[in-house]
Amino acid sequence: SPPPTPPSFKASGEVRWFKDGNELFASKNILMQSDGRKRILVIRKAAKGDMGAFTCDCGTDRTTAQLNIEVPPRVELGVNMKNLIVVKAGQNVFLDAEVFGKPLPKVSWKRDGVPLHLAEGMKMTQKKHVHLLELYSVTRKESGDYTILAENVNGSKYATIKVKVLDVPGPCDPPVITNITKDSMTHRAGSDVELKFNVTAKPSPTIEWLKDGRELKAGAQLSFKHTFESTSLFLRDTSRLNSGTYEVKVKNSLGSACAVVRLLIQGTSNQLSNQSFIYLFIFVGGGVGWFKR
Repeated sequence: SPPPTPPSFKASGEVRWFKDGNELFASKNILMQSDGRKRILVIRKAAKGDMGAFTCDCGTDRTTAQLNIEVPPRVELGVNMKNLIVVKAGQNVFLDAEVFGKPLPKVSWKRDGVPLHLAEGMKMTQKKHVHLLELYSVTRKESGDYTILAENVNGSKYATIKVKVLDVPGPCDPPVITNITKDSMTHRAGSDVELKFNVTAKPSPTIEWLKDGRELKAGAQLSFKHTFESTSLFLRDTSRLNSGTYEVKVKNSLGSACAVVRLLIQGTSNQLSNQSFIYLFIFVGGGVGWFKR
């Protein structure tokens, strides 16, 4: 905003200047100037402390003007708010910041850029210059960047507080397997097959797949997918050779579990029926012959 017009007064002689009843004298930041009959008081680098009632007294008359200084917003975080705040789920979190400015700034809060509105488990309060955001019984979804924004006619200012909420460690459990697929499955040759089981275990378990008692390894036709909640085995372009008994074994420090599914692949894949084969025949009495089909 443009600087305020310096207080001035028309007088024929010398004048005296006062602020809030106290006489002012020329200094580095206070200049007293004359322009004909006009007397001017200049305040350099005006600050909030320079606000007040300024009076010009020429001895036979006086005039008074009120000086107000507008200040853009300023947001200050306490030392504890400047570092990442880490709490456990279920605890309460208190975020605070000091806000200054004239006129008094309007204050709002955001989490990860989204405006926060009062809801259950949340409280916003103000005590003079201190603005407080209270979060009760927090969960992991309350983790994020909390931004306090202060705005007035002279500008805006913001500050961000980072919060991380940790899960409360739950009880440990031995592995439990829930069979999603059927105990016995039948598919046509050439189809893709998924064998999937739900797995519950804490701490995280090791998972092993077997076919007819032999451990399986990932390859071009076979792959695995393990998540926190399940394990899957994928077979691509199956043939009768993939028929058999599939077993999954799950183990952690508290125990183990296993589940079995029998897979039957029927028919012949289109890929095999379209291929040619060469056969070697050995004739009784001597002689060797090759035939192509």
